Amino acid sequence: MAWTNTIAQRFSRPITVLTLGDSRANGWRNTPDVGVTDRNQLFGDRVAQLLRAHLGLPTGGRGWIPMSLDGYSVDGTGGCDYPLPTQDGNVVVPDWAESWANVPGAHSLLLDDDPIRIPIGAGCTSVEFYGVNTNPGGWTVTMTGESTGTATVTNADSPYINISSGSLAAPGSWVELQCTTLPTGNDCVALGCIEYAGDEDFGIRPLTWGVAGITAVSAQSWVGDTINSKLYDALGGVDLVIVELGANDAADDSTPADVTAAITNMTGAAPLSVVLTAPPAKYTDEDDLPEWSTINEAIAAADYTWLVDLAARGQFADAIIEALPS
Repeated sequence: MAWTNTIAQRFSRPITVLTLGDSRANGWRNTPDVGVTDRNQLFGDRVAQLLRAHLGLPTGGRGWIPMSLDGYSVDGTGGCDYPLPTQDGNVVVPDWAESWANVPGAHSLLLDDDPIRIPIGAGCTSVEFYGVNTNPGGWTVTMTGESTGTATVTNADSPYINISSGSLAAPGSWVELQCTTLPTGNDCVALGCIEYAGDEDFGIRPLTWGVAGITAVSAQSWVGDTINSKLYDALGGVDLVIVELGANDAADDSTPADVTAAITNMTGAAPLSVVLTAPPAKYTDEDDLPEWSTINEAIAAADYTWLVDLAARGQFADAIIEALPS
């Protein structure tokens, strides 16, 4: 009933769907040329596309874009094969801001440093930026598009940990972010951007947060702390959280109790949740398979809003759509 009531509002406000996952969520693969080639193919983004089609909504934008990405390829041995944010021509790698903010892909913006350039998908009508201050004292970030002018986002002097956002319309194929004012002793942290395609005020808004190799026990820091809680509030709340984690915990010696407790914690990010059992990665060591099996059985036995047995079905995003009531 709660999900039915939520989707009934889909033409009057964005329905935010947050996917928390590992390499399946960020598109990383451990061999070359097998990772996804477009953000539309990421697990959480694919779920959003299927939801839109199922609910009679237009295609919409690609949703959340991280400022940096774990697991990218620099030597052709594997990684993510879709266009990534760059700075001075190099792929942006995570820095201290990601762990400080507990938002995957968060990255610091230094005063007058080279801008971070974000590749934008075709049909984008606007890009919305979200940033935070790490100390009392404001900052200004300038957004510049390929085919449009600039917009500025200003963070107030107070309170400490203040989320600010701003948007740039019709950016073209890329947007650049640059910090242009920053008091001494303060830091500007770019949390991420949201890409829209005419669906700024309605439809399905996907937030896909994924880090290759991460465990459920580690990923639980993505919910519940001050910054990510304030970010969720700034977005108007999260309606549905999808947890796609657990496959990496066996090799990390996590106990089944630790994993299920972590996943339960993450389901608290939204009123409704879908939890997926975890197919073992193709490179899972045989010695870890018994531990993986025990963890997976514990996930399947726990009490969640909806459980999708991805281990039995295979890696199909449509399994989630079938689990949700119309």
